[in-house]
Amino acid sequence: ATLPFLLGTLVGALNLGIANAQVDMNGDGWGDFWQLRYNMGAGVLAPNEDPDNDGLTNAEEHAAGTNPFDPASLLEVNLTMTGETDGNLQWDGRQGKQYRIETSEELNQWTVAVESFVSDGGIETQLVSNDGPLRFWLVVVTDTDSDLDWLTDYEEILLGLEPDNPTTPSIGAGTGGDLAAA
Repeated sequence: ATLPFLLGTLVGALNLGIANAQVDMNGDGWGDFWQLRYNMGAGVLAPNEDPDNDGLTNAEEHAAGTNPFDPASLLEVNLTMTGETDGNLQWDGRQGKQYRIETSEELNQWTVAVESFVSDGGIETQLVSNDGPLRFWLVVVTDTDSDLDWLTDYEEILLGLEPDNPTTPSIGAGTGGDLAAA
């Protein structure tokens, strides 16, 4: 089904805010490991620019964990109807990013429809139902630190570390593996 057909029933949307980087040693507001992954070096990206013209700003690419220079690397939510009132929200999840689905009838109050979960990467599919009036759906992307070691799960995956192992290198006094000194 196409989006115009779904306007009266279900609408898939995306909510990306500027992520609070766990590691930002140079103080530029961008996660250092995300910058290193996309080889930005000392370059500074303006939050509201979109160098790859994929419709996501640099701030949204940062929050989603996608490549700001690759138009094929974006977080796009699609809705496929599976019945009269049911549909599947689908998107390409980023390993280590946390997702939550919220719903609203009037766009002013949102309630959680699917509790937060951390992606293993790959296509994420969540069943949504609408047996009432017009309903909107929102996919919220956030970071999490499962092992409480001051690195987000996404950052640990970028570094080849284990997101649920608190004994991997971390940042902070007394943790043993201080990346700030590395």
